[in-house]
Amino acid sequence: MLLRTCCGCCSLRYGCFMVAIYTALTYMLQLVALLMYGFIEEYAESQIFYFLLSVPCAIGVAVSIVLFVGALKKKKILLFPWLITFGVISIVFILALIGSFIAGYTQDDVEDNQVGSDFIRRPFIQAFNLLVHLYAYLVVFSHYFELRNENIF
Repeated sequence: MLLRTCCGCCSLRYGCFMVAIYTALTYMLQLVALLMYGFIEEYAESQIFYFLLSVPCAIGVAVSIVLFVGALKKKKILLFPWLITFGVISIVFILALIGSFIAGYTQDDVEDNQVGSDFIRRPFIQAFNLLVHLYAYLVVFSHYFELRNENIF
């Protein structure tokens, strides 16, 4: 078991509830924004692009709901889809962060008065998002092993 408590003050089960609610709301807002923008967009090709971007958000909402139910019923098998999905999402975030660092270093057309503004801001936000996802992953992973050690199916 990696963590014993979530945020140092509550149980891992309660932490899983908070993680499930946080990720469900986050991906639900992204899903609504993508779908609304996809409906407003004038060109059909762009609409398809926004609808395809909404698929990972819908999957994120679905596995977050499954995580909530799994934490509620203390079923470790229901925590597993969230762990797999958000493991893949974390890998994508790491690759996006590396891509932003590479894009920031190779940017040639930066104006003199705004040198590095996007380079500093974008990787900082991506790194913060990655750290939040990794901590949430650690909480759910620790609760999974806590349930495994209790032999609860």
